[in-house]
Amino acid sequence: MIYDFLDDPDAFLDAAWVWLIAHAWTLAIWAIGGELAFLLARLMLVRLRHARLTRAARCVEILAPPVADLPGAEALWGNLVGLLHPAWKRTLLGQPHLAFEYLFTAAGVRIRLWVPGVVPRRLVEHAIEAAWPSARTTVADVTPPVPLTGQAIGGQFALARDERLPLKHDHRSDPLRALVGAAVGLPTCQRAAVQILARPVTGHRLSLTSSGLVRLTRAVLDFIAPGPGARRTSHERVTRLEESAEARAMRDKTHHPRYEVAVRYAVHADAPAGDARAHTNRGRAHAIASAFALYSGHNRLERRRLLRPAHHLATRRLGRGFLLSVPELAALAHLPLDAAIPGLVRAGAHAVPPSPQISRTGKVLGYADAGHPRPVALRVADSCHHVHVLGPNGTGKSTLLAQMILSDIEAGRGTVVIEAKGDLVRDLLGLIPADKAHKVVLIDPDDPHPKPSLNALGGGEVDMTVDNLVGIFHKIYADYWGPRTDDILRGCALTLAHAGGTLADIPALLTNPLLRNRVVAAIGDPILRGFWNWYEALPEPSQATVTAPS
Repeated sequence: MIYDFLDDPDAFLDAAWVWLIAHAWTLAIWAIGGELAFLLARLMLVRLRHARLTRAARCVEILAPPVADLPGAEALWGNLVGLLHPAWKRTLLGQPHLAFEYLFTAAGVRIRLWVPGVVPRRLVEHAIEAAWPSARTTVADVTPPVPLTGQAIGGQFALARDERLPLKHDHRSDPLRALVGAAVGLPTCQRAAVQILARPVTGHRLSLTSSGLVRLTRAVLDFIAPGPGARRTSHERVTRLEESAEARAMRDKTHHPRYEVAVRYAVHADAPAGDARAHTNRGRAHAIASAFALYSGHNRLERRRLLRPAHHLATRRLGRGFLLSVPELAALAHLPLDAAIPGLVRAGAHAVPPSPQISRTGKVLGYADAGHPRPVALRVADSCHHVHVLGPNGTGKSTLLAQMILSDIEAGRGTVVIEAKGDLVRDLLGLIPADKAHKVVLIDPDDPHPKPSLNALGGGEVDMTVDNLVGIFHKIYADYWGPRTDDILRGCALTLAHAGGTLADIPALLTNPLLRNRVVAAIGDPILRGFWNWYEALPEPSQATVTAPS
């Protein structure tokens, strides 16, 4: 064929043209079929890649800290650039993306991050808590941002100019104020959502510049325009300054890692099309879209129509988006910086890792949820001092006390629990190990069975026991205490302690001569015998007088 072309080019070209004319329809059908097959194969590949991402996906609910900052958002998205796959894996399986979502209802605003199933567990959660140390995360099931039933109106954004030009990201105040303000006051039948999909990019996607036609046009205009020495008008000088500023902005944008981003929004109402409530969706959607005008700088976001917005937000599929640097993305997707946001669920007080001086052993109070996971315990010696547990209802005071009590029981230490309501005691009875159950003594005033008793005079050092006991009664009845009361109670307690009696025997010991003679006869202490000899020498009216206060 090559030799025919070299021998007689005209004849060869004529023959080729005749062949093309004869087989034109066949070639056109093959070309169209090949193009359709390529598009179908590409569509199937995109669907398979997205199905792989949605398998075992999760939504990470973010509980905002008391105070958030914009550098924390930049740290988060800068950290998540590490999700980039190697080139061969991106070619075969695609690059996973994330979806940062603001959900607005009548109850307030929620913030969550949709994470594909291919992203390792706890990777994103750790990145969030590293960016905002006081933030907390909970994993929830994947649900659509807005319901798929009812009436929904929404749209999406695109960059109005060349994607090399940055959006405004150095705001003096929180740019989310306008967005939150546009969604405040939603009725119970209405919901709104803003979704920001982002995936890190690298390679040829970052090297794309303006089209060749634009470059060629600029070159021709530069050739036709006067040279540097020619006189320029003020308009030309302004244009040159603007181009210089844009060039610096482009240069600054290239200094940061970049993401491919898509921004969508939707407003939903639980009403059929044509209902009066559904008509309010359009005004609310305009208000939400207008909030993004704050990001206008060298570039701006331009609203585009989006059919079936609820479905698009629910699929969370990211096709071809526009490029944003980490600071630009952080300005779009971050935790609210203002302390007062209506209905925003926050993480509570600022959490800090426990100090190394805090014990790991002893009475384990719980486990640290900031820093490295480790037990937080109260030393046994420290627990002998007064420990006050303060807090409103429902904050876990009883749970903390139960944990301390169970630590004592498992370690074999004696524990006494006194509670008026009985809820803590009932909970503990179900948590005590079975091998410790035989050591438990329950004193329940409502129990009709005989109550367990404790002899305060039995065991231990007799003199010290009686002295402590008399001192307790003295403090309780200080207003009615006299010298005779102290002597009589002390003498009776010492006598019954030696004889094996109890405090309940004191009235009988003072009023029953037969019992008193039998008990005193066994006492060898001369001081106690002298006390009882004095008491026996008193006539009955005098005995009643001295024992009446007792």
